[in-house]
Amino acid sequence: MAFGWLWMDYLIASNLDKVQKPESFWTSCEKAIKIFQTLSILEVFHSVLGLVKSPTLPTALQVAGRMTVLWLVADLAAETRDTPFLSMMLISWSLVEVPRYSYYALNLVGKTPYAILWLRYSLFLLLYPFGIAGEIGVILKALPYIRAHDVFKISLPNSANFSFDYYYFLLFALIAYLPAGPFMYRHMIHQRRKYLSSIPKKKD
Repeated sequence: MAFGWLWMDYLIASNLDKVQKPESFWTSCEKAIKIFQTLSILEVFHSVLGLVKSPTLPTALQVAGRMTVLWLVADLAAETRDTPFLSMMLISWSLVEVPRYSYYALNLVGKTPYAILWLRYSLFLLLYPFGIAGEIGVILKALPYIRAHDVFKISLPNSANFSFDYYYFLLFALIAYLPAGPFMYRHMIHQRRKYLSSIPKKKD
């Protein structure tokens, strides 16, 4: 996965001239981001099985949120392709994942360079707020399309006696960012203190 996200970073670096044209930027990175972000579902199972030390709840929240924004918002509504928030989201996701997955891989063999450890627990300080802002912006941009086309809307009456409005679901998701975003950020701050403070200090 680290190599996959490294390839994604290469695609981003190769297309930085298109950042101001989000639709072209999306076209250049679309296949790669869909593949590697979808594969991140495995991380939830790895957490449940104890193969990695990541706590299951924060991991599941992050993966579910990203999958929703990627497949059920950005991929669904073409209107999201002309907003810089899309570029913000993709860049943030890609930059934060290379050291994260590198850390996981190296930690399995007990050989994690301090540089990787530091990047793993430091890049998020900037990239998490940057990425969350991108995700929120993408959702907001998609809302008019979702509402106008009744996307995934299930109306009564029907045999299941069940109704669902995806537009209001996304509104609820936006509200959920208010507690979820700070929750994830505080969790990472706690993890940063825990792991970086565990490194023995060199004596003078």
